[in-house]
Amino acid sequence: MGEQRFSQGGEPINVFTAKYYASKATYLGWFAGLAWYGFISPFRPLAWWELALLATVGAFVVGRFIWATLSNIAAGITYKLTGQMEGSSDIFAWTIFIGPVLAFVAARYAVWALA
Repeated sequence: MGEQRFSQGGEPINVFTAKYYASKATYLGWFAGLAWYGFISPFRPLAWWELALLATVGAFVVGRFIWATLSNIAAGITYKLTGQMEGSSDIFAWTIFIGPVLAFVAARYAVWALA
């Protein structure tokens, strides 16, 4: 009962729903970071091909490295705390908040590297 505190439309959010929203929020953080630092940055403005390169390659990197790392950390914490392999929606729900922040900051360093 303690693992189903977050609700969506009156129904508890399970681990798969939390993972789905966390991965989408991580991509949203990446593209928001590109929009912020690519257009309104203290660095030089990027060309359109540089933004396209960062959008395509960066989305792959965000999906593979940031989200996969967060998912594995959340699964490891869940396993250590509960001893269950299927995971806890509480811990995976925190990745919904942490993922976009990490992706936004990663976009800053990616734009800085090209500038």
